Amino acid sequence: YLIDAIYFTGSLFFTAAGYSQYNQAINAPERAVTDETGALSQKRSWFSLQPHRLDFWATFPQFLGTLEFNITTFMAFFGFSLLGYDIFVWIPDYVGSILFLISGFAAVYEFCLRFWCWQPKSITWWIVWINFVGCVAFMISGIVAFIRPDPIFDNLATWATVTTLIGAVCFFVAAYLMWPEMAAEERLESK
Repeated sequence: YLIDAIYFTGSLFFTAAGYSQYNQAINAPERAVTDETGALSQKRSWFSLQPHRLDFWATFPQFLGTLEFNITTFMAFFGFSLLGYDIFVWIPDYVGSILFLISGFAAVYEFCLRFWCWQPKSITWWIVWINFVGCVAFMISGIVAFIRPDPIFDNLATWATVTTLIGAVCFFVAAYLMWPEMAAEERLESK
């Protein structure tokens, strides 16, 4: 029960972070408008579908994936048969992992303008690729978490936990690196 509570609590923070990224993307400068005085103002939006923007595709699927993770971690509180587990825990986990991959591919494409680039001197490059590795780790976790009633698969639960941890650490490191990235952008803007 304690481990389930820790995972569920973490999923709430995860969703808050996912929504924050999505909210930042939908309120990016493209949405800037002038007010009645002609001054540039930002019209804040709390929810918006902007499928023409790559930053939307890099953040919205990830936010939806975090909601799926909320379902998965909440449903883990209940005892299910194997079929119930597959329906209420594994499917949302797997769908969330797919959404993370969509988000990761979109972020890479947004930064690189193709599906691969090598710019290790750029902090943004590190953020994008560490985040992408986290998306892949979550996908691996989703695949190996599919429980089968056969003792040969017993160690897959351990691998699901390990790859979930790797994904979470990657997301945390990528989020942490955003602080120096923002500081560098502020220094450039102040010049």
